Amino acid sequence: MLRRSVRAWSDRIAAAYRSRTLLWGVMAAGILLRLAQYAANRAFWVDEALLAMNIRTHGFSGLLGPLNEHIVGPIGFLWTQRLLVQLFGEWEYVQRLYPLLCGLLSLFLFREVARRRVSPDAFPLAVGLFAISNNLIYYASMAKQYEGDVFFALLLLLAADRCREGPLTLRRGLGLVGAGIAALSFSLPSVFVAGGTGLALASRAAASKDRARLLRLFAVFLSWGAWLGILYVLYLRAHMGNPDPDFWLRDHAPFPPRSASDFAWYPMKFFETFVDPLGFREGGPHGVAAWVGLFGACALARARRWWPLALWLGPVPLMMVASMAGRYPILPRMILFLVPAGYALFAEGVIAIRDVAPTRYRTGWVAWLLAAALCVHPVWFAMRGLVRPRVKEEIRDVLDYAAARYREGESFYVYEGARPAFAYYAPRYPFPPDHCLAGRAYPSASDEYFNEDAERIRQTGRAWILFSHIRGRGDASDENRILSRLDTFGRRLESHSAPGAAIHRYVFPSGSGER
Repeated sequence: MLRRSVRAWSDRIAAAYRSRTLLWGVMAAGILLRLAQYAANRAFWVDEALLAMNIRTHGFSGLLGPLNEHIVGPIGFLWTQRLLVQLFGEWEYVQRLYPLLCGLLSLFLFREVARRRVSPDAFPLAVGLFAISNNLIYYASMAKQYEGDVFFALLLLLAADRCREGPLTLRRGLGLVGAGIAALSFSLPSVFVAGGTGLALASRAAASKDRARLLRLFAVFLSWGAWLGILYVLYLRAHMGNPDPDFWLRDHAPFPPRSASDFAWYPMKFFETFVDPLGFREGGPHGVAAWVGLFGACALARARRWWPLALWLGPVPLMMVASMAGRYPILPRMILFLVPAGYALFAEGVIAIRDVAPTRYRTGWVAWLLAAALCVHPVWFAMRGLVRPRVKEEIRDVLDYAAARYREGESFYVYEGARPAFAYYAPRYPFPPDHCLAGRAYPSASDEYFNEDAERIRQTGRAWILFSHIRGRGDASDENRILSRLDTFGRRLESHSAPGAAIHRYVFPSGSGER
């Protein structure tokens, strides 16, 4: 009797799991979460501010050349941002509209790609993880190109999958050409996706000895190559001369590996991917999730499901070659386009574990309990975002505070990390440019750095001290070290802080501006 009852409940849960109601509920939740994060309208952090300043100071032709402060972006994205700013103004909502639309459309694209190439039992779990992904939600409200990388990778995968499933007609061929050209124009890592899917399509045609299909594919690849050549001449050549910052060098794959740490870099990066950008909890859970994803990939290979495996993992070898050549850093935001593959393989791994469980556990409880335990963290962070949207560096909050209390003649010291965001927001506030002191950038924190800047501040008599994108933490942070120095010869009148930013007001009796 008990066994029948358990079986009945199991069947009901399985039916609910596969229902269209749950699927559309998850999709609706994904849309709501992205809109809630977008509506929060958080302040630009340093990377967004740097891009926004380039959009402000460069016209359409100027965006073809190297940009300031090592900023690099696909020309389609840069021109879209410039057009939106010209039409609607420089507001944060305007400059985050493109990533929001990419984030919303990616939900539907991933559902379609996963419906075709993820096993039926893994499909709801993969779509659910994609919908509530904390990083996908966050980057859908960031004025950068990374959410577009996800959208155009999925668009290219879908176009390639449609070409694979039947005859390569003119319509399908033109769709693949168009998807590739759009992806290459709007997404830098799409070159890896195009290369991976192209090789998979060509390999399948060669294996079946379909010469006509190979010739049509060759025409598609030729059009992609011609467009990439045009982009290189007009745009990429100039931007490729803009070298990566030194702090990105550690994120290039070491090649050839010369030490134990070099060899360890590869598995470490693999496991770190399941923390950021995939969003599993750091520690034991992310390691287990990584092994589940690896098990899912092995299960696809064992079942000879080569096409889904190539679809998800095809871009990875090309990306790694570019990284070994020092041309592509393996950073969480730079590999955001691989998030769909990560969730698809994780979901496949859960189902594979269920299927290899002993017969008496074939109901799937072991695998589903494991999946539930691993997904608690992503679900919790997604739900928390409805009440408390994710923020980073709320410099606008502290500038509002200072503007309401600013007195004529007071100086404004801007810490080096806060300079990009302050430069973007300064026109909205009454702070005279000739009274603003820019903190000087040093390769590393030093006593000379703090002493020289503290002396410059002291000479002003009265000053506001603005911090954001602060280096270091706790007592060792640049903020505390500078303030400790200022406290020795000045008096702190007031302070105000916000997430990732702070401002302090000082008077210096011995300064030239004493009142």
